[in-house]
Amino acid sequence: MSQPRPCLSWVYIFRSAAGDDGEARTSAKVLFSRLFGLALFLDLLCSVLFVFESAGWRAKDVLQSWNDANLLSFSTQAWDCVLLTLSRCLLFPLVTVLTVRLGSPYGPGGHAPKKPHGGGRLPMVSVAGKEDLYAPLVCDPCDDAAQAAAGPDAGNAAAARGKAWRHAGVAALFVLSTAYQLYVGLKVSAYNFGASSNGDGSKQRGGYTAEAALLCVSVLWVNVEVFALRTLVAELTRKDGLFLPDVHPHPLFVLKGVALHW
Repeated sequence: MSQPRPCLSWVYIFRSAAGDDGEARTSAKVLFSRLFGLALFLDLLCSVLFVFESAGWRAKDVLQSWNDANLLSFSTQAWDCVLLTLSRCLLFPLVTVLTVRLGSPYGPGGHAPKKPHGGGRLPMVSVAGKEDLYAPLVCDPCDDAAQAAAGPDAGNAAAARGKAWRHAGVAALFVLSTAYQLYVGLKVSAYNFGASSNGDGSKQRGGYTAEAALLCVSVLWVNVEVFALRTLVAELTRKDGLFLPDVHPHPLFVLKGVALHW
């Protein structure tokens, strides 16, 4: 089974600059979690500003629009955008957490077998269609017995299940993001920009450009959110080791007993 490539090749920068595999994962996790949080905050902020803009920035009209909210009034309702953003705050992290939890190549919530420092098994070349091969530098009878009891296909089965869950999670993110963007596209074409918030269209005002911009920019935030989450899934569900396919054909592991060597 080939090693999955991450969403962006420049993610390799975090891996090559890291002191070990755990540091590489942590750097990517912190960066893209913050990116997702920032995009989600701006997404929610723009949705709230869209409500205020549609109400003419009058607090009384904003409260009245909430009291008179009718989600079926597609062309005049503004609160539906806030509700959709709040649903993204729940669904996107939920799908990502489940995907990371179930999409591990070592089984649900699993981790790679620990290798002894300075010895044990070192990864050799990857063969197309097969798992990474390891050359035993120090033979451990107990380790060999455990592998024989587990069976040669145990790791392959766990990796296949993890890959299926990863694909399902990324597909769910894609479907959700597409649905959100489709909704925004339909609302842009049908929304009565500049009309009063009570829906009767009897009172006209300005603000066409601001309303349209605040509504359309949600498409940008949705794409940034999904990009950050896809990268998180790729980083947190990959096999252990610094995998730089443009530099080396298989994952690299740090050897604590050899200074400045991977």
